[in-house]
Amino acid sequence: MRKMFLAYLVLMLVASTALAQIDINLTPDDPVTLPPQGGMVMIGVELTNTSSDPVTFDAWVEAFTPFGTPYTLVFPVPITVPGNFTIEATLRVRLVPPAPAGEYQVIANVGDYPGTIMDADTVTVIKQGTDGQAGEGQLVFGELVGNFSQSPAVHAMAKAYPNPFNPSTVISYTLPEAAQVNLAVFDLAGRLVATLDEGQREAGSYQAVFDAANLPSGTYLYRLQAGSTTVSGKMLLLK
Repeated sequence: MRKMFLAYLVLMLVASTALAQIDINLTPDDPVTLPPQGGMVMIGVELTNTSSDPVTFDAWVEAFTPFGTPYTLVFPVPITVPGNFTIEATLRVRLVPPAPAGEYQVIANVGDYPGTIMDADTVTVIKQGTDGQAGEGQLVFGELVGNFSQSPAVHAMAKAYPNPFNPSTVISYTLPEAAQVNLAVFDLAGRLVATLDEGQREAGSYQAVFDAANLPSGTYLYRLQAGSTTVSGKMLLLK
């Protein structure tokens, strides 16, 4: 399985130097373990344009089961990132109970679908067992939570500082127009940790404090929903 996966990366990561302007980074870096019942994993996605000009490309996500069976979790999405800029979203991946035990490779790709990949990154999900009889249906599901095509002003202000932090950090965000807002924090299993702000807000800048004094060290994801816009990012708690 691992040789097959590495061969896949070697074949797909053939892109010209001129196209290698988009870097993709997935978090967490370490493998995520799920029980036999399966469950949900929240993966942070960061796309960085390393050039000074806007770049338009496709983003898509695949998964490989322990037996090498491929699934397309997110079909190609066209994205434009301004020059010298980073945008973020969250990938939600779910393994169903009948999925077999073993390592699942979740691969996020950026490039010109399907033939050219500018960059790719992988998160390993380890399922400890199987709960129920194996079936013929899909075993792995995924969706993007967030809109990669949002304006730079929204993404630039949806940031946590300090980051890494201990024990608290401030999440600042800017609304270009009035909107119904929900600002929440989740752990990497997709569980709600805290709701920091909620309600109707006018256009402007806002701040919310995330106090993690009673939480364990690790990576947490914040998610800002403002009207039809969703912006998310990662925070690292170090104690």
